[in-house]
Amino acid sequence: MKMYIKPFFWIIFFSMICLKLVSQTPTPASSDNTVTLGDQVKLKISGFLKSDFYYDSRKTVDIVDGLFLFYPAVESPDANKKDINAVPLYRMSAVTSRLATKFTGPDALNAKTTAFIEFDFSGFNSIGLRLRHAYVKLNWTKDEILFGRFWHPLFITEAFPTVLALNTGAPFSVFNRTEQIRYTRTEGSLSAFIAAAYQFDYSYCGLPDINSSTYFTNYYHNSVMPDFSVNLQYKSDMLLFGATGNYKTNQPKLYTQKPGAAITSPKYVTDEKVSSMAALAYGQIKSGLLKIKGSVLYGENLREFAMVGGYAIAAIDTATGKETYSNISNISYWGNILYGDALQGGLYFGYIKNIGASKSTISSVALVRGGNIDNLMRISPSISYKTGRMQFYAEIENTIAAYGTADLLDHGKVKSTKNITDTRIQFSAFFFF
Repeated sequence: MKMYIKPFFWIIFFSMICLKLVSQTPTPASSDNTVTLGDQVKLKISGFLKSDFYYDSRKTVDIVDGLFLFYPAVESPDANKKDINAVPLYRMSAVTSRLATKFTGPDALNAKTTAFIEFDFSGFNSIGLRLRHAYVKLNWTKDEILFGRFWHPLFITEAFPTVLALNTGAPFSVFNRTEQIRYTRTEGSLSAFIAAAYQFDYSYCGLPDINSSTYFTNYYHNSVMPDFSVNLQYKSDMLLFGATGNYKTNQPKLYTQKPGAAITSPKYVTDEKVSSMAALAYGQIKSGLLKIKGSVLYGENLREFAMVGGYAIAAIDTATGKETYSNISNISYWGNILYGDALQGGLYFGYIKNIGASKSTISSVALVRGGNIDNLMRISPSISYKTGRMQFYAEIENTIAAYGTADLLDHGKVKSTKNITDTRIQFSAFFFF
């Protein structure tokens, strides 16, 4: 008898829990958590405690102790050609519990003022504390300015995937929080914003200076240009649709050296950059208890958005080590159907395709997440139930990765693929306050 519990057992187990819960009568929850402070300042505390229980049918590529799932790990054959990564895993965690505070203060510049700061406990430090959001907003009748850390402009807060998974639909949809300045203008049902963002812990791939304590972002700083986004959106009670464009520039290195030379060899100044673009279209329809939403995204160098992709080294000068670069592009789609209120069923579908590099030949795909993946697909049915301040949520997440070999002489396109599948079953219990 195998020493792990079969997936069908967990499906039955979680289904029994949900059926038991929905047989109970829900109790309305109060939402008055506001405290009055001095100088016309009010404070509202909110958040939730969350316990996650999750099973994977094989090893996965993930972060945050497996909570943030990207896709199944590639096959790793042993001496007998058995897959080392074909081993199931079961884990529990409470680190995504969340605490938020919202402050409202006296008017400034004839605008309503608010400040918001939010933490969870999934950080990589001694206590696990992680800053999620920290921003200040000024609101006039039709205008709004936001300063601080918030969802990246390509993440649409009015229409993003409603799933249990911490990845919030990634790598098929954008997942990125960033420091930014954002100006929004609203005229009736139409709104538009322009934003300048700055990369911090969600940043480009690559390690140009491993000795630097800030190697995750210092090569983004070198470009001396923020990440620019513009958006136009229509919103009514039933319909929402819009589009966002994004442009960014990255300078991977300040200097180069002859390939294979000693670290004391001559250095040569370089200002070679990688400029990338992305375009997003999204929509949502609401009718009674039914909600349907989705988006399509074409983008270059999408790695910092928790998606597959990145950029490749196209060529290296053998005398100076100077590099030229090529974006790896992807096109992705996702759709989400939800029905219900206190008891809600959901279905999520995602697909992303590796289009390849902009240049015909490249030297490697080492700076690309999923450089050996041609496409990914995911389908996730779910059910949730809210009662009082509690919510119980179960989801089955099936992710299929088409692994192959990157052809460096043909835009780095991945060929001779084989599908690898992971099935994740997750159950979570929330207490909201």
